[in-house]
Amino acid sequence: MQRYMDVVRQAGDLHKDGQLEHAAFLYETLLGSNPDDGVILYMLGTLFSQQARFGTAITLLNKAVEINPELGAAWHNLGVAYRNEGHMELARDAYRANIALDGDNAETMAMMSGTYVNAGDPNEGVRWADKALKIEPNNPHAQNQKSLCLLELGQFEEAWEYYGNRFNLPTVSCQARPFKCNKWDGGRVKKLAIHGEQGLGDEILFMPCFQDLVDSGQADEIVVECATRLTKIFKRSFGVKCYGTYDKLVGAHDDINAYVSMGDLPSFYRKKPGDFPRLPFLRPSKRRVTHYKKRLEKLGSGLKIGIAWHGGTKGTHQELRNPDLQYWKDLMEVCPQHKYISLQYGEHGAPQANELGIVHWKKGVDDLDEFAALVEACDLIISVCQTAIHFAGGLGKECWCLTPSQPAWRYGVEGPMLWYGSVELVRQNGADWSIPFTDIAGRLNVGVST
Repeated sequence: MQRYMDVVRQAGDLHKDGQLEHAAFLYETLLGSNPDDGVILYMLGTLFSQQARFGTAITLLNKAVEINPELGAAWHNLGVAYRNEGHMELARDAYRANIALDGDNAETMAMMSGTYVNAGDPNEGVRWADKALKIEPNNPHAQNQKSLCLLELGQFEEAWEYYGNRFNLPTVSCQARPFKCNKWDGGRVKKLAIHGEQGLGDEILFMPCFQDLVDSGQADEIVVECATRLTKIFKRSFGVKCYGTYDKLVGAHDDINAYVSMGDLPSFYRKKPGDFPRLPFLRPSKRRVTHYKKRLEKLGSGLKIGIAWHGGTKGTHQELRNPDLQYWKDLMEVCPQHKYISLQYGEHGAPQANELGIVHWKKGVDDLDEFAALVEACDLIISVCQTAIHFAGGLGKECWCLTPSQPAWRYGVEGPMLWYGSVELVRQNGADWSIPFTDIAGRLNVGVST
C-alpha cells in the first residue's frame, strides 16, 4: 500500500508540473492494478481533458463519479469535457452535481454560464455569470462568458467592459503583449500601438474602428501589429505601418506611448447599434482583381459565385455552423446556370472542391491578399460563418451568410449583421439547413443584383 501511495503522489506531482505524458503512464499503471480507483480515474480523466482528448476524458470521469459520486471536482471536469464536445445538457447536469456537492463555486457557475453562449438563451448565461461574479468579482471565465452573452443581446457598452478582461483567461493570457507602456484609456497620446486578436476574422471585424480612432485625433501616430497574412491588405486599406509580430513592431518603434488591442477599440466607438457605419473598408489590389476577373470570365456565362462551406473548430461550435456537403451539391444541381468557385481554406478545401466539381485556385485561397482580390472579382459570395464573410463584408461585396440558429455574437441573434452592410444573414430554422438552401436556390434561379 505504501508503494502504491508513493506512486500516486509521484504521478500527482508530475501532473501538477505539466509532465502529462509521464503522469499519464503512471496513472495507467495504477489503474492496471486497481481499475476501480475513482480518484485515479478522475485524475487521468482530468489529464486527458487538459490534452483536449475529451471523449476519453468523458469515459473516465463518468466511471469516476459512478464509483465515487461525492467527488465534486470530477463532476466539474466532466462538465468541462461534455461542454467541449457540444453536449450542453449533459454538461449542465454535471455542473449542477458539482454545485450540489461543493456549494456555491464561482468557477463552476462560470462554466455553467458558458453553456448558454451561442445556445439561444443569453439571459440565462448572464444570470449564471452574475452568480459567479457575486462570489468572485474578478473571475476571468465569468467575466468572459458574461461579455459574450451581453454581446449576443446587443448590450454593447456593458459587454465591452467585460470583454476587455479576456486576456486574463488562462487560454488567452499567452496572447497578451508585453508592452512596457500603459494600456490606452482613450486619452491623447503621441504614438499608439494597436495589436491583433486570436483570429483573422476578428482582426478584420474590429479594424473598421481604426478610422474612428484616426478621426478622433487622439493619436499623433498609429502603428499596427496584425497577423502576418493581413499586413499587406491592412497597409493598403488603412495607410498605416503594419507588422506581422509584436517583436517586429517594437523593434521598429521604441517610443510607443500606449497600446490597445483591436478587440478593445469597439469599447470606444461601438457602444450601440447606431454606432456601426457598415461601410466597406478593405482595399484589394486592383491589378489582382483584374487578373481574377479575367480568369472567372473564362469559366463561362452565369454569375461567378465564391463559396465556402466549412468554418470553425470543435471549440467554436463547428457542429452548428457547417451544413453537410450534400446541400452544396444539391444547390449547384438545381442552379447549374452559374459558376461556383472555391473559397474554402484548409487542407480539405481542394479535395472537397474537387468532390463538388468546382475550381479551387490554391494561391487565391492561401494568400490573403490574393484572396481579397478573388472575393472582389466574384459577383456574389455564399458562405458559412468563417473568414470569407469578413473579407466580403470588409470589401463591401454582396454576400449571403448561412447562419446557424444559434450563432456566435458576431452574427447577431436577430436582425441584420451590424458589422457589414453587404452581408445578408440567411438564417437556419432550428437544426434544419434545407430552408436557407431552398431560399438561396430560389433567388439564384430568378437572378440577383450584381
